[in-house]
Amino acid sequence: MGKVVVGLSRTAAAAGALRWAVERAVERALALDIVTAVPIPVPIAAPVGTLAVVPDRERLVRAARREQDQLLRQVIAEVGEPPEIRRTVACGDPFHVLQQAAEDAELVVLGPSKRRLLPLAKRCRRRLDCPVVVVTDGHPE
Repeated sequence: MGKVVVGLSRTAAAAGALRWAVERAVERALALDIVTAVPIPVPIAAPVGTLAVVPDRERLVRAARREQDQLLRQVIAEVGEPPEIRRTVACGDPFHVLQQAAEDAELVVLGPSKRRLLPLAKRCRRRLDCPVVVVTDGHPE
C-alpha cells in the first residue's frame, strides 16, 4: 500500500496541512504517515561556575505526540479515517526525518512555518522522489 507523509510543525497551519493530507489519503485509499521532527536539545549557555540546563528530550517528544493526538482526533472527526495511520516523532533535523519517512511515499505534505519551512520545502522538492505539496490556509501551493 502506498502512503501520504505529512510533516507536522508547531504552527497554527499544521491542522490545515494534516486535514489536506488525510483527505488525500482517504480518497486514494493510502496509508497516512504523520511525522514530527523535534530539534535535538542542546545545553542552554550558563555563566562559568554554574550548571547548564539541558532541555529534556523525552518531554519534548511527549509534547509533540500530544499535539499529534489532538490534531489527528480533530481532523479525523471532520474528514474520516484513512486505511492506516502511522505516527513518528523523532529528534533531529526536519529534512532528514522527512527524508527517511518519505521512502516509498506517493506524496509529502507540509504546512507553512515562519522561517524554516520554505527552505525545507525547497530541499524536499529537490531531493525527494515524490511530489511535495505545501498547504497554506487549507489550500495547496
